[in-house]
Amino acid sequence: MFAVLRRDYWDETSYAIVHLDALGRVKPGWPICLLEPGGQVGLAVGGDGSLYATICQPEAGGCVLHRFTVEGDEPPGWPLPLEGMTSCAAPLVASDGIVYASCDVRSDDSHLLVGLTVAVDPNTGVRPGWPVDVGGQLEMAADGTLYVRAWSGYPDVSPLTVTALDPNGTLRPGWPRSWPADTFVRLAPDGTLTAWWYENRQGGEGGFVADRTFYALFGADGRTLPGWPRTTGEAASAPGIGPDGTLYYDSVDGDVFALDRRGAVKRGWPVRGVGGSDLAVSPPFVSTDGSILALDRSGVTALNPGGGRLWSWGPGRSGSLSRCLGATPCAERVDDPPVFEPDGTVYVRAYEWDADTGNSTAAIVALDERGNVRPGWPHRLPGGPTTPYVAPDGRLYLAGSKGLYALNSDGSRVK
Repeated sequence: MFAVLRRDYWDETSYAIVHLDALGRVKPGWPICLLEPGGQVGLAVGGDGSLYATICQPEAGGCVLHRFTVEGDEPPGWPLPLEGMTSCAAPLVASDGIVYASCDVRSDDSHLLVGLTVAVDPNTGVRPGWPVDVGGQLEMAADGTLYVRAWSGYPDVSPLTVTALDPNGTLRPGWPRSWPADTFVRLAPDGTLTAWWYENRQGGEGGFVADRTFYALFGADGRTLPGWPRTTGEAASAPGIGPDGTLYYDSVDGDVFALDRRGAVKRGWPVRGVGGSDLAVSPPFVSTDGSILALDRSGVTALNPGGGRLWSWGPGRSGSLSRCLGATPCAERVDDPPVFEPDGTVYVRAYEWDADTGNSTAAIVALDERGNVRPGWPHRLPGGPTTPYVAPDGRLYLAGSKGLYALNSDGSRVK
């Protein structure tokens, strides 16, 4: 696997990229690409094992798209300069092997000045019709449409624009589309775009409040689908999207709703009192088998697509799924998403708070398809909160403040 090592020294940050074997040893030819302080890096792995990296160092003249083999070498014709750009999103590698990189230049107060997106064939170079003069975060639909979303400034005060491009760089009919400030967009598994935004959103201690939350679905032609937008009272969560296009959200009252493709509440929903509450609303998560997980600080509840309860699990009286512990408003919010495996295993992060010392310890818990803790779990985490990742070999990798850890499926450390 690949990893980015970060070193912070005072107000300066530098990075190095390493390639690790199954035992966590650095492979020959690595590490590479030690960035100077102030640099930025984004990574993506191709189907042949190549590592693609956008590396931006404004003081050195802009950004560069690199391609590294598993041996740490760079093939002829690489890297590709992205001159004049100051920041880039992580590259996107399509199923046909084409690599997309999107970058922009922003002012000191984060306003978008110019953008650029390029499509590169790893063997022949930049594809005809590219680059195009638009930059932002990238998502690709199954039909090859590339969506580029960019805010003109900070998301909570700036409009959002989404551009849809063909594989040849041509603008799709009906695009671009723009939405008001405080709008977020996500590509659904069925190829539709899901947008949600807030009316009069205001920050609160540990979360936010809003007068209303809006949800809408958009087709590949940029048009709003029939029955949308739909609105809720007050602040609601970001949506979870099922494989059939069902939109799930958690209300401020802790009720989870399911809306069909036409925006109607599905039969058997809402499910009452299984989500978050008050200022802190955590989104529902859809697992690989189609079940829906609702999380709050006290635990996780699994629901089937019909709204029936499958199982529940909680960390106990002294535990919480919220990393913000104690009697504080933010303690209601669950920021750590669960991680799913194809066999139905769900990994959740739990915290145990010691009221006497004020300290907390974190652990990863593996739950089976019935909500039971798997043998060998939970695994206490050194170095505080970590970001879990399930590799194709079934191992769980945890990147924490004290290093990178690998766990086997039975919870034991890889040594």
